[in-house]
Amino acid sequence: MTTFNNKLTPIIAVLGMTIVNSSLAGEYTQPNMVKIPGGEFMMGTAFGDKRAQPLHKVAVKPFMMAQHLVTMAEYKQFIEDTNYSPSQNCKDTLTENWLSSPEDQGDKNWQTHRYVISEYQPVSCITWSDANAYIDWLNQKTGKEFRLPTEQEWEYATRANTTSRYFWGDDENQTQACQYGNFADHSSEYWASNMVGASYVGFLEHANCDDNEPFITLVGMYRPNPFGLYDMVGNVSQHLSHCYYPEYKTRSKEEMDTRTCERIAHRGFSWHMPPVSHSDRGRFNPRFAPGAGLGFRLASDDLTLTANDSTKKFNAKLANAQQARIAERPIITQAPAHIQLNEIEKGKHLLSWQKSADTKVTHYEVYQSNQPHSHVMLGFFKKHYKKIATVKANQSSYEVTLPPEGGSYRVTAITKDAGSLPSDAAYITNPKVANIPGKIDMQNVSSLYNAKLGYQAANETRSELYYITKLNTGYDQKEVTATFDVNVQHEGWYKLNYRARTGIDGVFYKLWQDNTHIGDIVYGDKKSDPNYNRVYLKKGKSKLQLSVMRPGMDYWSMGAIELSILDAPTKSL
Repeated sequence: MTTFNNKLTPIIAVLGMTIVNSSLAGEYTQPNMVKIPGGEFMMGTAFGDKRAQPLHKVAVKPFMMAQHLVTMAEYKQFIEDTNYSPSQNCKDTLTENWLSSPEDQGDKNWQTHRYVISEYQPVSCITWSDANAYIDWLNQKTGKEFRLPTEQEWEYATRANTTSRYFWGDDENQTQACQYGNFADHSSEYWASNMVGASYVGFLEHANCDDNEPFITLVGMYRPNPFGLYDMVGNVSQHLSHCYYPEYKTRSKEEMDTRTCERIAHRGFSWHMPPVSHSDRGRFNPRFAPGAGLGFRLASDDLTLTANDSTKKFNAKLANAQQARIAERPIITQAPAHIQLNEIEKGKHLLSWQKSADTKVTHYEVYQSNQPHSHVMLGFFKKHYKKIATVKANQSSYEVTLPPEGGSYRVTAITKDAGSLPSDAAYITNPKVANIPGKIDMQNVSSLYNAKLGYQAANETRSELYYITKLNTGYDQKEVTATFDVNVQHEGWYKLNYRARTGIDGVFYKLWQDNTHIGDIVYGDKKSDPNYNRVYLKKGKSKLQLSVMRPGMDYWSMGAIELSILDAPTKSL
């Protein structure tokens, strides 16, 4: 049985899992297959990640697709019957810096990686070749013809005739996602943060819901899509049958030969991601070591496939395993809500929150920021906050002394077995006003939306640096805005220089003075061109806002901005 407690039991080291020796030589399981009706659909997207463009019409013939991903129990039958030796170099890294790079080699396999909790979870840590070896064996055992799905079949089957953002609806705030798939969510953030200091905050981000599953879980634990398919998104991503190319266009037979192409397609993404667009595409280099987030499901052109005795036997065991998992999975409590700071007297405030409805809460922990801008910093909150008090469960307030420079507070609820994520921050800030001409430091941001503040410590070769940063995953097109209080001492034309890193040349961000658009700031060769990045500023105190909207996948960061007045401040350039 899996146990998670406040002593942080090493929950990802084979999580109390036992593989039962239930398979006899020669046994196999014929999967549950669902008939997918043929039809046409619009594949890809008209915006967002360019690798999923253009939006184009695709016709799909009727086919069969497995209701579930292939499980460890099924794969074990194959191994025992054939003595096949699958990959032994799987990477199952989980550290403060998350997962290892694709080029790294591991020393785990499909049975020994750290995310194993049940033989009824999807098999992972296998290569595309390992998946196809299983399919060849199953075809021989059943006399049927199973295969991997194509990319077109996968997207068609996942969308299931829906036109919303996800097959379960638009769900813009991602509050419903945890009913339909195993994604990065509240439990993922809690356990990864408390175990190794890893955090989704300011990185991939996480869904605004919770399914009590931190990592991989059993198949079929979530609601199916309209075609009756489980785990089409989340849990583990799925190997597909053909090569991956960044552009959608017709390819020759030689180009699509999976024995020679550089990358092979996969779809669905894993527990390590928030929900992504059903058009978002993945690719796997077969020369790299496999990871613990990639598995597979079966497809077939045989429309007569039906369940047999092995299928029914599997279904019964899966149902029992699912009920056992529901009973044992770790449950974190809700974070305290409605956090407020109310001034009692100068410098002293009453921090209050709504008491938790969870009767298992034993106490609350109050955290104070280490610096005025901790509430917008990326990463695990305990890196930016210190615990200042423990408050009994029947209390919902605590008196605090706010530093003169401002700061913030967060509260967590604690139970016997676990706790909660931190509450939203209650904060009061006194951002510095930047004098222009002069420099604007990122830590003096007065408001920041859809991005976080990063920090780089000083060393022998570099000075201390705060920077705004954002990982655009291609499917995430949220606009970032950052606002600064400035005092422009002279009206006129200014040259803007800045420190930044981005993978896309061209317009980087738009600049606004109060509510007036004053210029588009470019990155790349034109950045140093005297005819670019010139803005006209009006004299006086105002708010300077920059807005960033990247056109595709980009991990960008921006440090200090410097504005220097030009020699001839005239409005006609």
